[in-house]
Amino acid sequence: MRRLQRVAQLTPEESAKIRPRVESAVKQMQSIQIQAMQQGSDALDAALAEIETGLNPDQQKRLEHFRERRREFLQEAIAKREAQR
Repeated sequence: MRRLQRVAQLTPEESAKIRPRVESAVKQMQSIQIQAMQQGSDALDAALAEIETGLNPDQQKRLEHFRERRREFLQEAIAKREAQR
């Protein structure tokens, strides 16, 4: 909002008038980002599941560890985005 205020040289009254719409747009963008993160993660999970079948047991174990760490990272990233809402 600050950048918009500065670039458009908004008055305090104009800023107050458009603030709800800008905040609504930001929330929509955050929801879209979360959905995209989840969809991307689902796509990667599907690919890794296919790849896993061609690996030896040690490689499968390493891949599973990678998948667990990635899931944790994703959950943290989503939680961070949701906290910003």
